[in-house]
Amino acid sequence: MNPRVQATALAQPAPLGKILLGLAGAPRTVEHLIGDLLESAIAKVLTDAPKTEREQIDRICSALATLRPFVPLDVVARVADAPNALVTSLANDLERPLIVREGAIQFRDEPTETWFRQRFRPAGGQLDTFIGRLLPIAQRSAYVAAGLPQLLLEAGRFDELVRLALSDEALPAEPAMARRDVALQRLQFALKAAIRAGRHLEATKLALKAGGETAADARQQKLISANTDLARHFLEPEQMLEQVTRRLITGGEWTGSEHAYEAAFLSGAQDLAGDALSRLRVSFDWLRHWSQQPHDRTGKSQSVGNADIAEMALAELNLNGATACAKSLRRWRARERSFGAGRRLCSRLVDAGRFEEIDELAVAGGNDLGLLLAITMELAAVGRLPPKAAAGRMTRLVTSRHVTIREPSRSGGDILVLGAVNDVVAAAVKLRLAPRRVLARTLSRYMLANPALLTGHSATYQNRRAIVLRAICLRAALRNETVTIDKLRPEEMRPGRQGCRGSKGKPRRRYRADAGEMIRFEEETGSLLPWHQLSAEACLGRVATTDIERRIDEAVSASSAARHRTYDEDRSTSDEIALLWNAIAYGAPDPSKVLDRLDKWRRELRRPLYIPTLLAIARRAGRVTGCEKACLSFAHSAFEIMAAEREDAQGIADTFVDVARAVLLTSMPEAREYFEQAIEVSAKIGDENVARWESLSDLAVAAGRDRKDRPELAYRYSRVAELVFAYTEHFDWAYSVKAIADLSAPSGPTILSRWIDRRFAHEPDTLPSLIEALASNGDLDPRDAICLLPFDARWPRTKLLRRALKAANGAERVQTAAQFIRYARRCHLDAKDWRKVADLLAGSGVDNREAVNLARAYWNFRCWSALMSQQPSSKIASGCASTPTIRDYLTDEQPRCLAQPWPKADQ
Repeated sequence: MNPRVQATALAQPAPLGKILLGLAGAPRTVEHLIGDLLESAIAKVLTDAPKTEREQIDRICSALATLRPFVPLDVVARVADAPNALVTSLANDLERPLIVREGAIQFRDEPTETWFRQRFRPAGGQLDTFIGRLLPIAQRSAYVAAGLPQLLLEAGRFDELVRLALSDEALPAEPAMARRDVALQRLQFALKAAIRAGRHLEATKLALKAGGETAADARQQKLISANTDLARHFLEPEQMLEQVTRRLITGGEWTGSEHAYEAAFLSGAQDLAGDALSRLRVSFDWLRHWSQQPHDRTGKSQSVGNADIAEMALAELNLNGATACAKSLRRWRARERSFGAGRRLCSRLVDAGRFEEIDELAVAGGNDLGLLLAITMELAAVGRLPPKAAAGRMTRLVTSRHVTIREPSRSGGDILVLGAVNDVVAAAVKLRLAPRRVLARTLSRYMLANPALLTGHSATYQNRRAIVLRAICLRAALRNETVTIDKLRPEEMRPGRQGCRGSKGKPRRRYRADAGEMIRFEEETGSLLPWHQLSAEACLGRVATTDIERRIDEAVSASSAARHRTYDEDRSTSDEIALLWNAIAYGAPDPSKVLDRLDKWRRELRRPLYIPTLLAIARRAGRVTGCEKACLSFAHSAFEIMAAEREDAQGIADTFVDVARAVLLTSMPEAREYFEQAIEVSAKIGDENVARWESLSDLAVAAGRDRKDRPELAYRYSRVAELVFAYTEHFDWAYSVKAIADLSAPSGPTILSRWIDRRFAHEPDTLPSLIEALASNGDLDPRDAICLLPFDARWPRTKLLRRALKAANGAERVQTAAQFIRYARRCHLDAKDWRKVADLLAGSGVDNREAVNLARAYWNFRCWSALMSQQPSSKIASGCASTPTIRDYLTDEQPRCLAQPWPKADQ
């Protein structure tokens, strides 16, 4: 006998003899035997139940037979209009067939599930009634919303299925991740059903929306994969495990890198430590395999980035502690790896307020200078110092003449090294780890030799000006010297300087800055210098805490006085001042008062501060007790500025995540809401915008093949084009104009005129495309297109002439040719173009002498220009008395000195 039949029979509360008697009789299949046993069990439950509960039990069985397995108990109770206790009681009474686990109910085996579906699954009008009870629940349950499309299709309600898939109706009021997952499942199911049913119009609509939702889902997964450390704060362990189980977490470029990200993702939850360890071991196996592989000649990048190393280090820290984490960073041969990955790791630890673990990591780092520099820089960003023991080792290494910090391989490595040395020197001064003369000498050793970094448009690149000014002022404070604008003035701005000699002893003209550049340098540097000097003095402890506010007032006055000749304020200068003000404020007895004044000052600026500046201020304030208000205020300002921008969805979402990180320690509900906003905004227009627009253009061209005039549709298409162009630079003007001309030829010039008036379209590019589309469709006589040549555009002139000559006959061709030449003489045609025109006219039986003369004249003028560029005019042969112009060559005669071979038509 089948084991399942035996188990089902023995689970019934009846004497053994009665059970065996029930199994006797004519031979039956396993399905029939199980069905008979279940039927008797259900009958017994209905017999024992009160009359008021029998109908509820029938509805419970119908819900179990209709809904997907692992049905939540509360969903079954709501559909059946019965209490949860009755559902649990039914499962217990039936014993073996049903299992209740973790708030959900499921069938024990497949034969039991099959019997329930055959016996209790509703059909026809009963199914419609069942769906009617499900629809209100879908707004509260992601489980019901995901299973609803299958039931709608089964009930033959295809139109309602499409309507729900194209709208946001019946979606659960849950976090954005759950809503998007349900919406994507619903769209995919509806799209497949529409294709199978041959409903192409509905399939097209569903495909367009499904493409956008799929791209949004990809951005969402990319966002989560790039912020694995935030999972422990915003996701439940079940959600995290589902993300990994469905292989949704993405990795880097090398094969197997996704396992490193999965390990870091799961390691944040203690309940999932075992799964995280398994993923971490797999990632190291793949990394070992990567290191043993030869160079990839396929062209596909397989490099291991700092982000990948940081993910593995984060997993090591969460699972095995700081010592194992430091060891994993030291195993990379290049110390640059420890620095790059260490900065990313420490930045995330700072966001989470895990400062004790950062101290443990610094101690465990030993003499790994890259890791120590990374820790020092990230702690300095929030006004903290590394532990004294680790800082002492780092200071000895940095100040040693036998140790040189090599610049990172990427661009701007020199300024990055100087910034790290600044933070090391500041930490050494505060912890009293080295003599001041040694620290000043160290700053001089790494000081950049190019003083032009303090001015010009490149001064703000990678924060160059701020780093250099800080190093100069800090060194001057260590030496008890004074820094003035004259000492910082670049060589080209100093008066009375003579030109220098070139490499061969010849005088070489030195570049001299104009008055505007000098004023800009004096005002920008003059407004920043008081703040940097105050910051250096505060670092050395020369400013009493009670004098901080007074000294800040003096710096504000001095900075404002330096900018008295320029009306327009420089945003980068304001941002640097705000960051310095923020750093100095925490030396005051009550930093919140100083930050409130900073907040008031920045709101009075004509231009708002940059988003990174606002986030840096909020991030530091959020890690100081008593400054929570300032943290939330600056973070919210950054959020509002980005929310109003027309940016790519990925860029907006990344900024929202940065806002969530800034307020993570101040307010977890605020951080969660910002993270939810990041997930929400990832559904907006993103990198799929070009593909969506190409699809719409293809549909518009296909709709215009029947040559019907659809002005309203053409106008709506043009409005969509204006919206799309705001988000992308890759816009196919020619194809877009063709689509408009296909939809409505009379509307084409009107829409194009509107675009040009609104400076949306560029006339030289779009007007030829419109004329080409109208002429190709037969909506414009090629002879009429000739009259548009006076418009300044990139015309395919020979193509227009060929069409016009083909459309004309007899005397019309002569008139068309004369009209073309009259207009084309004022265009930018060269000898080659005029030779093609002459050939076209000759092939059409039209006199081409005027075109030949023009071609010869332009060729002669070209030869003259070439000769003039090779030798001075005094050496030109006596055949040319003066410098000629193009008018001098509009004759049949040619100067002897310029005689050159006549060009062929293809030259």
